Amino acid sequence: MKLTKKQQAEILKVYNAYWDGYLKGDIASMAALLDPKYTQVGSAETEVFFNKKDAVKFLHDTIDQVAGQLEMRKRVIRKEWLEASVLINEQCDLYAKSGRKWIFFSKFRASTTLHEKSGKWKIIHQHSSFPDLRAQDGENIAIEKIEEENLKLKDAIKRRTIELEEKIENSKLKQP
Repeated sequence: MKLTKKQQAEILKVYNAYWDGYLKGDIASMAALLDPKYTQVGSAETEVFFNKKDAVKFLHDTIDQVAGQLEMRKRVIRKEWLEASVLINEQCDLYAKSGRKWIFFSKFRASTTLHEKSGKWKIIHQHSSFPDLRAQDGENIAIEKIEEENLKLKDAIKRRTIELEEKIENSKLKQP
């Protein structure tokens, strides 16, 4: 089934209202757009929710980090009808405020599933992520760079441990 122009407009209105609320910190407006069975997998490790209540609580706890601090630019939005729901895939550039200046932060990706319930479109699921910028063309995961970073960290830990052991030893020698 193909979406009518009216359906597409209604869906995009809900979708855009969600992101507008997010960027402005309007949690009440966002929460009204979420289905009671809403689930989410976000980009932060702790941003995984299996109900609307927990997702909205997370928004309350963290919205100050986002509201007025982020902008979505160069937005590319694709819609796909999936039997009883609509999948929206978006890719954009995410800018963050640094002082008074907007700086490029990262590429951003979001997949949002909406369904119609009682004549209104509601968001049922959302997944968002930032790509691993260390991965090169043709790579899924930047294993070599991760191994290199891990070796540097291990080396730094060894050096710091030696420095701390020397400080402890020197402080023992100075004690009467």
